[in-house]
Amino acid sequence: MKKGLLIAALLLGGSISLMAAKVGETVVGLEFGASKINATTTVNGVTYDGGGSTTHETLSIGKYYNFGRVSAYGQIMNKNDGKAVGLSYDYMFYNDSAFVPFIGISAGYNWTTAEGAGLAVDTTNFTYGVQAGVVYELSKTVDLEGGVRYIKTSEDDSGTVPANYILVPTENIVQYYLSLGYKF
Repeated sequence: MKKGLLIAALLLGGSISLMAAKVGETVVGLEFGASKINATTTVNGVTYDGGGSTTHETLSIGKYYNFGRVSAYGQIMNKNDGKAVGLSYDYMFYNDSAFVPFIGISAGYNWTTAEGAGLAVDTTNFTYGVQAGVVYELSKTVDLEGGVRYIKTSEDDSGTVPANYILVPTENIVQYYLSLGYKF
């Protein structure tokens, strides 16, 4: 019994010291990724399945705590002039490896201007979603991160084409990304 308690205490003490290596650090990251957008378009009551894909860049700033990481971000989507801002929280699975997996949640706001085929649509959405990935410590000051996000949006997008009213609800967005982060 005493031997088991001693081993448990050593393991807990080791994990706390591993977490302390990141606790208090601030990280600024630059992310590059791809987004797959699932959407449906309705024009005068006729529905078309649609969506598309785009690349994106994100600038984020976050802080590591013993309970995880809290971040704020700003994002630009390239093909459709989309922009997004938001906050995220990631639970970090601290361990004795250079690889630290995480799962998290995010909430934000995006706006997009899409044009083509005589169509111009300005959309705005509240977004929320989940994410997962892994952070790899390249050096004491540089991290490489890879992950995936599943984002849901509010469905109040609409626009007009001459003599027509259209509805373009974005159902969800899946993003894959790589990020380089500088810690200080």
